[in-house]
Amino acid sequence: MSKKPKYSPNENLKKYVKKDDSYKQGYTLHKDAIDALVTANKENTPKVDENEIKAYKHDKFEKIPVWLKALFVKFWFNGAVCFFFIWGLGMYITGFWDLVLVTGLAMGAVTDILVNNLFFFFGDEKYKKWMLIPVKKFWTLFVYLIYSCVVMVVVVYFYEGVNLLFNPQNTGFNVEPITFGLIYLAVDLIFVWLKNLVVKIINDAREKAAL
Repeated sequence: MSKKPKYSPNENLKKYVKKDDSYKQGYTLHKDAIDALVTANKENTPKVDENEIKAYKHDKFEKIPVWLKALFVKFWFNGAVCFFFIWGLGMYITGFWDLVLVTGLAMGAVTDILVNNLFFFFGDEKYKKWMLIPVKKFWTLFVYLIYSCVVMVVVVYFYEGVNLLFNPQNTGFNVEPITFGLIYLAVDLIFVWLKNLVVKIINDAREKAAL
């Protein structure tokens, strides 16, 4: 009795199924993309035009001009510090210059930790022109603590001058968040503008010397 040949359906299907190794190529491509992503840095990452990036953004917040957002953020935090420190601690800190010092230190910490980090988070290089120090280092906090105290002294003497001119009978430090926010903002912008002017003069001098 002869044995029947074994029937394997897979062998017949092999004749009709075309061997496809394209998945291997796809795996290789994905692997290369992952390697490129892992090793990406500022040096090997191509620069993308800012206008092209904005074309894919549909957030209404992006339509607001940078200068307006920068001024509003600075003004808002200035007013908040006035509310919580000058108004909030004014009844506990009896010394006038002690209150000025505490408020100046608070402004420095808020500027370096909150305002500047918020500008960095927005991711637009244009915000740097509104910052005294457009970098984030450990020492910037100490610079802003000193700088904000200097600005506070200027603000104090501005209030004193206004009181002497328009209210000679009362030279007290009459202050509220909105007015304080605007005055502190104005003084801060003057210092930032002077810093930008000095940096521009130095850079122009270096370019001329390099020619």
